[in-house]
Amino acid sequence: ERLIQRDLMTALEDAKESSTSQLILLCGSVGDGKSHLLAYMNEEHPELMEGYQIHNDATESFDPYKNSLDTLAEVLKGFSDDHIEHSNEKLILAINLGVLHNFLESDYAKKHFTKLSSFIEKSRIFESDYLSENIQDTHFKLISFSDYHPYELTKDGPKSDYFVQLLEKIVQDDPGNPFHTAYEKDMENGLNTPFMYNYRLLKRETVRKLVSHLLIKASVQYKQIISTRAFLNFIHDIIVPSNIETNSIIEELEAFLPNLIFDSPDRSPLLSVLSKLDPVHFRSKKIDEVLMQLNNTNNIVDVFQEHLELDEQEEWIEQLSDLGAFYELTNSSKQVLNSTLIRFAYFLGKNFQDDFRQQTYEKYMDYLYKYNVGDVKGLRPLFKEVKEAVFNWKGKPKKNKEYIFLEETSKDMNIAQSLNIRPYVNHLNTQESDILYRFKNVIKIGFQDENKTEQAFLEIDFPLYQKILKVLNGYRPNKKDKEDAIQFIEFIDKLLKLSKKEDELMIYDHTEDLLFKLEYDEDFNEFTFKRE
Repeated sequence: ERLIQRDLMTALEDAKESSTSQLILLCGSVGDGKSHLLAYMNEEHPELMEGYQIHNDATESFDPYKNSLDTLAEVLKGFSDDHIEHSNEKLILAINLGVLHNFLESDYAKKHFTKLSSFIEKSRIFESDYLSENIQDTHFKLISFSDYHPYELTKDGPKSDYFVQLLEKIVQDDPGNPFHTAYEKDMENGLNTPFMYNYRLLKRETVRKLVSHLLIKASVQYKQIISTRAFLNFIHDIIVPSNIETNSIIEELEAFLPNLIFDSPDRSPLLSVLSKLDPVHFRSKKIDEVLMQLNNTNNIVDVFQEHLELDEQEEWIEQLSDLGAFYELTNSSKQVLNSTLIRFAYFLGKNFQDDFRQQTYEKYMDYLYKYNVGDVKGLRPLFKEVKEAVFNWKGKPKKNKEYIFLEETSKDMNIAQSLNIRPYVNHLNTQESDILYRFKNVIKIGFQDENKTEQAFLEIDFPLYQKILKVLNGYRPNKKDKEDAIQFIEFIDKLLKLSKKEDELMIYDHTEDLLFKLEYDEDFNEFTFKRE
């Protein structure tokens, strides 16, 4: 059960008490589950849906010669200004936000649906800065998928009840679970294959939580949209290998869940993204030591058992002894063993937690939570990072921290201007909540001029934050970086306009490491040029 399902049920229960016309707008984007939710409600809660007509703007049309706006106007006729007070019609309209916006801009809305238009405008559903809320009045109720995500934000980091509970339903030991019933029958028949082991591995709560965290990372770091259908396909793909029959222990290792998650980029777009999160890309002292130990061992089994939390059902581990000494193996077999050990360590490793931590990701998610709860003090380090990144991106004279280069004019000289900016936080909304189910998934921060009259804003997603930290650590952006970070460059340009470069400029001589200031003297209405 998802929160939006409860919101819809509450709206239907409230509407049941009313004798007036009732329009429930179920708003969202393409593929976010509006149709699925309505189908579920029809199936499981017909008593709440009784008397309601349902119209899905994306799938229904009455006349091939009418466009979507003509059809909408016809569907909503009972809720027009002329009919709404005399109608007792009940309608659920599943509508994409783009279509709804177009309808509000149409002549239909301006001439015949002013009450509906006024209600939608009050919802502020099209304002990117505003956290969307479900609202209602006498005739209208608006429920929006906007700002819902498949995971929650907490002060201790993100989590996903949605992912974890669906994974749990697949593996729970329950007579009503057909997957577990089939698993037990296969166990009775002595079936011992990688997909049996993968299912057993997924029965571990720690593994399910780590899988859910990987999916959250895919959503945040690579903006991967994970529909319920894609998620269920994913569960199949990490249990059932593409080649069910294995002819060697090496092939069997490749068919195990840790390898299927990180080394199956061609099976689905989601698995392609997860391959970029492969723990084999991590490096730490402990990981390097473990790999060196494996590469120099005569007993591969001992290395796996020493570093992994295995149980008595992991029969495959004993088969590794048949491989002999590591150095005698082919390069491809060595590579499979190295990758398998690291990937298994990610899920079942003994004291490997710190070795697979992504500090940049953790910092971003902490800032994201603090932004959504309006924790101004908690965001102070982020403001400092962004400000320093602005100066590092453009460059600054060595002797003066408050000046920033405009453009590279020559190899020997640069022109700089002063940039005195202060954080702007008035757009932040404070709320006290340890867990957020609805939130903005990007951080919007602002800076203002010294007089506090003008502001410039920047929306920071994870890729941009990653780039900001790289620049802080001395990375010099190349041409491609500048093309990718166009939003950041535009933000810097807005900041530069907050400072009055017509009053003073700094000229920096690289060859002699000298600074000169060109400054306007308001008293004498003239410019002065002097060495700093």
